[in-house]
Amino acid sequence: MLKQRIIPLLFIAFSTIAKGQDIQTEKISEFKAGLIAGISTSQISGDNLSGFKKFGMNVGVFSRYTFSQKYSAQFELTFIQKGSRKTPDPENNDYSFYRLNLNYIEIPVLLKYKHKHFVFEAGPYASYLMNFQEENEQGTLPMIRPFYKYDIGGAIGINYDFTEHLQMNWRYTNSWFPVRPHLSNANFRWNRGQLNSVIEFTLHYEFN
Repeated sequence: MLKQRIIPLLFIAFSTIAKGQDIQTEKISEFKAGLIAGISTSQISGDNLSGFKKFGMNVGVFSRYTFSQKYSAQFELTFIQKGSRKTPDPENNDYSFYRLNLNYIEIPVLLKYKHKHFVFEAGPYASYLMNFQEENEQGTLPMIRPFYKYDIGGAIGINYDFTEHLQMNWRYTNSWFPVRPHLSNANFRWNRGQLNSVIEFTLHYEFN
């Protein structure tokens, strides 16, 4: 009689444990996808203008593979605007204006580490320059020094989970290789040309 009661109870217990392990495995090893939308603030190092004063769009999609409770890898495809900007300063008799707009298709590949509600990320990115426009107070500037078609660099960032589906992302990216030669065409050991530096603020919405 006792065996007839214990055996079904053991069967139910092992079935529950096995089911729980399956659910946990599904949560650990899975693909998820979502949307990205936000802004970028950027500058070009080597153009004698300082500050992240050029604002632009940053929109796209992502796919993430989670392979443990702490670690995941994320692939993104985004449209991002980079560049540089200088506004006039009439109080100091400075009426000069400059704006450089660079439109890229960018692919970051990031390794992520989760700690509570925060997710830390780092990895490389590759960008393809679709088009650009350079202008000053006199109008559009001629294409004397064209930009290279590709921008390859590194990214680091922090995510904060608002909900299961919504995250806020802060990210800093910087070119590893020049995106355009210096105006003087000078080529130094550690300063071979102009580089993109970008700070990104985006929201990530993740689908089930």
